[in-house]
Amino acid sequence: MTDKSKELSPEWETFAQALAAVLAKLNEDDFLCLAVIDSDLYLRFSLEWEFGMRVETTSNLFLDEREQLSTDQIADLMSAGWSSPNWTPDELIDDESELCPNYFIDLNPPISFQNVASLAVNTFAETLRVGSPKQLVYFAFDAEEAPLAFPGLGLAFEEFDEDGAYPTLH
Repeated sequence: MTDKSKELSPEWETFAQALAAVLAKLNEDDFLCLAVIDSDLYLRFSLEWEFGMRVETTSNLFLDEREQLSTDQIADLMSAGWSSPNWTPDELIDDESELCPNYFIDLNPPISFQNVASLAVNTFAETLRVGSPKQLVYFAFDAEEAPLAFPGLGLAFEEFDEDGAYPTLH
């Protein structure tokens, strides 16, 4: 993971600090997703202490035409240390643990949550061109799929849908 930091707005800087604090509170098998409102663009974080952390962001496989990542955006992801998707859901594989249909970064412990938060903020602000953290919502849950609230993020918590399921993200 490389640091491709550019000058960010104070709003994004403040959000990065809040996100780092939340990431540091995650327990093993907790899951946090930050999503752009009315969009299929997102970043998600899954924490597995024995492994570390996987961070994912949407690939073009799951984006409609208006949100498709440009070659420049993909190049930005690659230069920031993201790995390319290495699997598509239509491929049947017994062990999918190392495979991912999205751009991803696998981090081994010890994890610098500040670096992860900076990566996330730069990805949203610079690569995905999200203007403000106010354009984000989040959802989070633990190993038992109980919702986790993180009011310190300053974002709206995405509720379960009418069937009791989390929002659908790929």
